[in-house]
Amino acid sequence: MKQLLKNLFFILVIAGLAGPQLRAEDKATPNTPAQPAPKQDRDTPMEKVFAELKVSPEQKEKLKAIFEDRHQKVQEIIKDSSLSREDKHKKFKEIVDAGNDKIKTILTPEQQERWQKMREENAKKLHGDPVANGTK
Repeated sequence: MKQLLKNLFFILVIAGLAGPQLRAEDKATPNTPAQPAPKQDRDTPMEKVFAELKVSPEQKEKLKAIFEDRHQKVQEIIKDSSLSREDKHKKFKEIVDAGNDKIKTILTPEQQERWQKMREENAKKLHGDPVANGTK
């Protein structure tokens, strides 16, 4: 009987020491196998612009074409190693200005106003306040 009590005591001590360790492992490792986090539906920057401007489906298609054309032209300039940094900057500005002129023809006056505000906010984020910098 004494041997049985000693064994029971020994088992309880071991179980008492191992119990918290086992519970900690249970919390760290869920019962289900690890799965990648579900891909969130993140809007592309272009989609965010469309939502912000509340464009129609027809406007959206026209604007997409302008943005894609502008992106392609910018990529070509980036890859052109024959152009100096200043030449690239000049060409970037020409592409952006031409694209913005096209965009204005597609947007309503209210959308044009919001588009201009969005561009100014973006410029502030990238370059600081354009008025303070004397660039406006």
